[in-house]
Amino acid sequence: MVNITNLKEIIMDETKKRLIAQYKPTGYHLMCVSYSSDCRYIAVGSVDHTVRIIDADRGTEIHCFPGHSAWVRSVSFSPDSRILASAAGESILLWSTQTGSQIHRFEGLNSIYSVSFSPDGRKLASGSIDKTIRIWDMETKNEISRLKGHFDFVNSVMFSPDGQLLASGSDDKTIRIWNLETGTEMKRLVGHSNTIFSLSFSHNCLLIASASEDQTIRIWDTETGKEKKRIKGHTDWVRTVSFSPNGRYLVSGSDDQTIRIWDPEIGTELCRLGGHLNKIWSVSFSPDGQRLASASEDGTLALWDMTGLIQPLTTSQQTEITLAQWISIQSATLGCREFQTKVDTPDYWIPENLPERDDKGCLGVLRPESSGNAACRIAISPDANRLYTGHPNGEVRAWDLKSGTSLWHSKKHNEQVRDITISPNGQRLASGSVDRTISILDSETGVDLRRLEGHSGSVNSVSFSHDNRHIASGSSDITIRIWDSVTGNELKRLEGHSYNMFSAFLADTLSKIRPDSRRLEGHSDNVFSVSFSHDSQRLVSGAYDKTVCIWDPVTGKNLQRLEGHSYSVRSVSYSPNGRYIASGSSDQTIRIWDAEMGTELHRLEGHLDWVNSVSFSPDCQRLASGSSDQTIRIWDPKTGSELHHFYFPEDYAWQLVWAPSGAFLISANYNDTVRIWDTRTTEMLKLFPSPVALNPEQSKRRPPARLTSLPKIWSILHRMNIDLPLSLITDLNALFDNEQRDSMNSLSIHPKIRQLIALHWPIPARTALIALLLHGWDCGPEWRPPKDIDTITVLKNLA
Repeated sequence: MVNITNLKEIIMDETKKRLIAQYKPTGYHLMCVSYSSDCRYIAVGSVDHTVRIIDADRGTEIHCFPGHSAWVRSVSFSPDSRILASAAGESILLWSTQTGSQIHRFEGLNSIYSVSFSPDGRKLASGSIDKTIRIWDMETKNEISRLKGHFDFVNSVMFSPDGQLLASGSDDKTIRIWNLETGTEMKRLVGHSNTIFSLSFSHNCLLIASASEDQTIRIWDTETGKEKKRIKGHTDWVRTVSFSPNGRYLVSGSDDQTIRIWDPEIGTELCRLGGHLNKIWSVSFSPDGQRLASASEDGTLALWDMTGLIQPLTTSQQTEITLAQWISIQSATLGCREFQTKVDTPDYWIPENLPERDDKGCLGVLRPESSGNAACRIAISPDANRLYTGHPNGEVRAWDLKSGTSLWHSKKHNEQVRDITISPNGQRLASGSVDRTISILDSETGVDLRRLEGHSGSVNSVSFSHDNRHIASGSSDITIRIWDSVTGNELKRLEGHSYNMFSAFLADTLSKIRPDSRRLEGHSDNVFSVSFSHDSQRLVSGAYDKTVCIWDPVTGKNLQRLEGHSYSVRSVSYSPNGRYIASGSSDQTIRIWDAEMGTELHRLEGHLDWVNSVSFSPDCQRLASGSSDQTIRIWDPKTGSELHHFYFPEDYAWQLVWAPSGAFLISANYNDTVRIWDTRTTEMLKLFPSPVALNPEQSKRRPPARLTSLPKIWSILHRMNIDLPLSLITDLNALFDNEQRDSMNSLSIHPKIRQLIALHWPIPARTALIALLLHGWDCGPEWRPPKDIDTITVLKNLA
């Protein structure tokens, strides 16, 4: 095997050798990039709503097109390089690359995620969040066909090089191949376990490559629709993929900040480039195949030399590892962003020694010596070992979650603590109080570092910026203030609301707001909650006027007003991936909104009183809600189904915070009580074995056959006292499912997988066997294997 240190040196050497130039055309995140067919131009689209054309040789800007009002997600040159199409928000714009003028504007569309010219330049295809693909006549500018079949957002559309086919990739995890003459679906390619972001045809139209959120690249046969190759290596979402013009290479870009070049025939990695500092959204080969352009969230456009690619990074001295080792590596490296020098078991640590633990999902309860008559406020350290609480008597406390003991307490406020937050680096703690001040403490010792004064009303919310430099505070004096977290100086004062402000969740980009754009006007009553998107480009707020507003925090412009709640909106939250907004209301419902379009996707009903808090899990797979009906409910934000609920004796849950791993949830309850809840999949399914559909249509749907055995698998694993990521269990279950035999082809890397399948055991038993292998068969002296697992046969065939 290649030594990890040597591998890093190879990557650094390749990056230096192949990097031709880097540019920052906008100063903002870049979303898409495309080479013109004559190799003269490079087009980039940005979150600043502009499209720019760059001279491919000199790196100078030729044109800047500012006509869009949303993120530019896709750009495509016509075959003669004279026209550029760009997609953003609800419009597609056509530009002249020679004069820089706008030629045409397609308007009134749902948010467009992808555009692509046909090889003859006569047609333009667009993919949208309305789940359709539209084909446009470039001469008349009329829509000539609309292709329907996807069940979710269409993220990528691409014509085959011969112009006979169109491929589309979607959030519904499928790829569709369409006949353009009839408008009918020819093939449906199924195999990815998550969203498909990007597609690319090979030069001879025989293959199509797909990039997915499931961290894999897959290569498909366009004639049969079968998966030919599954390529693994990226350690985060794969955002973009592209065949080289001659079809010999395949390039991919990922959230793991690397670009990788692969041999599509055998699936080996030929080269890895590591020059970007953030997610890579798009890559594009020059038509001659000599260069590659990449666009990243770090704001840079990079050009790379693609000549003379090196040999594969693997060596011929490949030592076969055991099945247990192979599965363990797959599990342990899920989500890793850096090279691993060793493989450790994923950290799903939960508190185990807290008082008042019960069998209903509560891992324990924390209370100060003298409880107050209100809910405390909570924050958790980045390593999940410490919990910080702010109390009605003005105290701030630090707790050791492993032992449940109080580490220190500090009373820096004269009145109730209204909010508490910890800096992303875990070093400082900020608390806001009814006494109108903000206190900054050392999170390790509780020593007072700084006291911020200036508000004329209660400080109801405080939040650190992502770079730890700024603190935002929301107050009853109807202002939001931005502070320097080191010096304590007030940097900005944002005014404009007409009543009290109860929650602010802002980031350092607010410090860029111009003085003439600081008034965020739009609500007509108390603003209860504000939440900043993960990329800091959007701000969402909920108010007593029953509305949710989406803002551009840089310009202060109110972009959208979301209406639907029948009473006050008490809490709002952006999903970490930026796709969804959740709002909780006094009308007892939670709404999930499309963050880009502002449309209501789901209405979650089940609570019997006010919904006081909503919070997305770190992986965006779950949404937690806390209510005055004495319940906390866990939802699937994609389907709107309820996954689980917890009951507590206190009057209400005011605030919820997820552990960074998502393995447990913390609630701040009435009577100064903190409860910690077990949100691991196996434990939740043990107590609440099946999802609950929220509307008649969902209740009529039959779950996929491969999911029907999951409850039994979870039951078996629980009996073994084993907890694994749900995604891993689901993937393994799908691999063993007889409906998906072809999906096993990619596992031929390990022949003993075939032996395991050949045993013809029930799917739950085989999945449980993998859990046994992961744990080295040591499950303790009291454990007995499930009766449907023959351990003697296992040892004989797989030892």
